Amino acid sequence: MVSSRAFSVTTETGPGLVPIADLFNHKTGGHHVTMRLVDEVVTRSGDETETDEIKNSSFLRKNSKTLVAEITAAVASGDEIFNTYGGLGNAILLNSFGFCQACNPEDTVTFSVPDLRAAAALCQVPGSLIKKRIEECIALHAFTETEMFALKNNQPPPDGLLLALWAVTASEEGFFRVKEYVEAENSKDISQTRVDFENSRETDSAKTWRSAAEVFLNPQAGPALSVFAAILKRRLGMYARPPIGGGGEETASWISSLKTLVDSERAIIETHLAQTIGALRNLEGDAVTKRRKTQSRSRPTTKQDAFALFD
Repeated sequence: MVSSRAFSVTTETGPGLVPIADLFNHKTGGHHVTMRLVDEVVTRSGDETETDEIKNSSFLRKNSKTLVAEITAAVASGDEIFNTYGGLGNAILLNSFGFCQACNPEDTVTFSVPDLRAAAALCQVPGSLIKKRIEECIALHAFTETEMFALKNNQPPPDGLLLALWAVTASEEGFFRVKEYVEAENSKDISQTRVDFENSRETDSAKTWRSAAEVFLNPQAGPALSVFAAILKRRLGMYARPPIGGGGEETASWISSLKTLVDSERAIIETHLAQTIGALRNLEGDAVTKRRKTQSRSRPTTKQDAFALFD
C-alpha cells in the first residue's frame, strides 16, 4: 500500500501518503497539477463563551501548513487530471508503482565502469592499460569506480562517459599531456564538488579533462567510438523478450508494462548505436578521402575530434 501510493509530496516534506491526492494518476511531463504547501493558521470554531486562555492554547491554535493541489496546465472538460510523482523513468515507475508510461521522456539507460572495462577488452584494449587509465581518471576526480553513466534519447552521452571512452583508447603521450594539464588546473583550486543529476554525475574535473583532450590532442575518434558501440551491443544482447499470454488480467498488465519498459530502453540504445555506427562509417569515408588527398598532394591529414561527433 505504501509503495504503490506514496509519492514525493513536496521537496520540503519528501515522500508521504496523502489520501484523496493519491487518486491522481501520474504522468511524466504534460501533467496538470502540482502539490505545494501553503501557510495557514488553523483555529477551532469555538462558541463565544470560550476564554482567551482556551482560545490561545497551543492545541487549539497553531501555525500549520496545508497541502494544495494547484492547477498548472489547462484541462478540457471531461479529461483526466494528472499529477506527477516526479521526473521518473519507467524502470522506477514499474518498480515502485507497478506501471509504465509510453513515450516517457525521462527514460534512461545506465552504464557502469565495469561495462566500459568489458567493452574495451572486447575491442582488444589491453587489460593493464584499461586498469591504469581508469584508476588515473578516478584519482583526478573525473568519475568514480561506481559511476553510472545515463543515456537519454535526443541527448549526447555525458561528459564522464565520453572522457572514459577517450581515456582507455588514447595514446600514452596524449593521455600524459592531458593528465598533466588537469593536475595543473586542479592545483588552481578548481571545484571538484560532485553534482548528482539523477543517475549520472558530472564534475568540473570531468569537463576540464574533456576540454584538455579537445585542445591538446584532437584524437582519432575510431577507437573510442568502437568501444562505445561494443557497450551498446552488449547491452542489447541482454534483453529478453517478455513472456506472452496466460496468468490473468493482473499478469497481462504487468507484462504490458514490462514490454513498454524494454521497448523504450531498446529504442534509446538503438538510437545511440545507429549514430555511433554512422559516425564510424563517416570516419572510414573521411580516412579514405584523406589518404587519396595525401597520396595526390602529399599533404598531412587532419585528425577527427572524437568528442565533436557527439555534439
